[in-house]
Amino acid sequence: MPWRAQSGYPLTTASLLAHAPVKQGVYGIRSGGQWVYFGHSDDLRRRLLEHLQDRSHCMHRYPNLEFFFEAIPTAPDRLRQLLIEIRPLCNSMFD
Repeated sequence: MPWRAQSGYPLTTASLLAHAPVKQGVYGIRSGGQWVYFGHSDDLRRRLLEHLQDRSHCMHRYPNLEFFFEAIPTAPDRLRQLLIEIRPLCNSMFD
């Protein structure tokens, strides 16, 4: 099933605080038209802020990052679907 989230937001602290919910869900990070990373968390805002601060993460090799999210209770299952279907640049199949 394709990615459901329609609009993305810049991957910045201000944007995360304004748009990322403190809810369980799955998130995607994109650079231009290329999916870079997918993950899931019980707290989307906290996890995305952690990624933003971790400058060694693969995603930071790419410019103009945007984040997308789906606040859903079945995040681990949805993440597996996305990894198989989209194959983002910075995920391994074991993330």
